[in-house]
Amino acid sequence: MSVNVLKIVRRGGGPAPLVNNPGKGHCWMQVGLNALITAVSGLGIVAAQWENANCGEEATRYLITMGIMALFSAAFFILLGTQAASDTEWSCYLMVMIAIGIVEGVGGAWGVWICYRVYSRRHFKGTREHNCWTSPKTLYYVIQTMCLVHIFTTVYAIYITHISFLVELIRQMGSLKEVR
Repeated sequence: MSVNVLKIVRRGGGPAPLVNNPGKGHCWMQVGLNALITAVSGLGIVAAQWENANCGEEATRYLITMGIMALFSAAFFILLGTQAASDTEWSCYLMVMIAIGIVEGVGGAWGVWICYRVYSRRHFKGTREHNCWTSPKTLYYVIQTMCLVHIFTTVYAIYITHISFLVELIRQMGSLKEVR
């Protein structure tokens, strides 16, 4: 015979009600933005090799890292584009969205740092930054474009998380409390 020491009582006994996806269009917009990031990253790497741009390994690592991260983000937002899910699933999705926003923000800051270093050291002959500035500037412009798209994607992810998804999910959860 077992004794229930914690006095745990299980309530209910049915499946949790599903909450509708409040921002399916936003999810597909994020998929499109991340696909754009991946395409720009790939084209930047190809253009840098084609033109023999001498911007160093950090620029290439940046583009590769951002391209791979954008692929994972796009895959997540495709998954997130579902019609409905339980409240527990939506809370997990929101946490992942916040993490993606933070990582994209850090990636954007890394790109801004690379562009700042190249621009501020462009007059110092013999440095990698000077070579990057004087060689064909395609890679430099690609990194600038990636920074702008990352910043926009981060701001858009914050908008989705805090304004669109969270407010609508709280409203839907409030209406579900009346259901017993």
